[in-house]
Amino acid sequence: MLSDLSHLIQLGGIGGSLAFLYLGYKLLRVELSHKTAAGNRSAPNPEALGTIKSFLRTSLVFFIIGVAAELLLGSRAQLVFAVLDNFIRNEVSRVALDYWSFEPSTNNILFQLSSIRFDQETHILNADRDNYDIIVAVRQMTATPNTTGEYPVFFGPYPYPLQTNERETAPIDPEKLKLLGNKCIKLVVFGIAKGTFDPQLSPQSFVPANYPTNLKVFSSAFGGPEGSGC
Repeated sequence: MLSDLSHLIQLGGIGGSLAFLYLGYKLLRVELSHKTAAGNRSAPNPEALGTIKSFLRTSLVFFIIGVAAELLLGSRAQLVFAVLDNFIRNEVSRVALDYWSFEPSTNNILFQLSSIRFDQETHILNADRDNYDIIVAVRQMTATPNTTGEYPVFFGPYPYPLQTNERETAPIDPEKLKLLGNKCIKLVVFGIAKGTFDPQLSPQSFVPANYPTNLKVFSSAFGGPEGSGC
């Protein structure tokens, strides 16, 4: 939106500058075309010259507006974002992973979610929260980006806004527990477009690529059982 506004102001500034410059040029040509009875060029009317100067000054003002829009709005919308920071802090939120524990001896993963305020990369507008469901996905710790590959263990979808921030105890199927092993594992809290979760797309795992619309990584954490070296 800021980018569109910037473009409109830039176009308006440049267009206004060219329009007044052209009007000044046309008026100057008309004024210089006047001749005396003897056929000589007559002296320009002082009032006309004053009008031409006004057009040129106005053209310069519009040009400056266009340049200012490029510098202040076009190059970095973050400048405007920073000015509005105090307002935005009260209008955006995200899901946070407050606590988690991996307990292979009991075939459980424990985790706790909450909604916290502003971080530009991981937050969304409060007005957009109803557009998301929450998935908590788990896999062995690797260098693979969070949104790439698949997660053999996942929980959800949970509604957002969160109905509670109580600690969850999520049992894991013993067969899937073997896929995690006794190594470092990573939990990632995803947001997907509300109502789009379809277990038929990948019955045995969560694949972020299956949900490209509104896919969001809200939070992540890693750890593991004792002796895993995490």
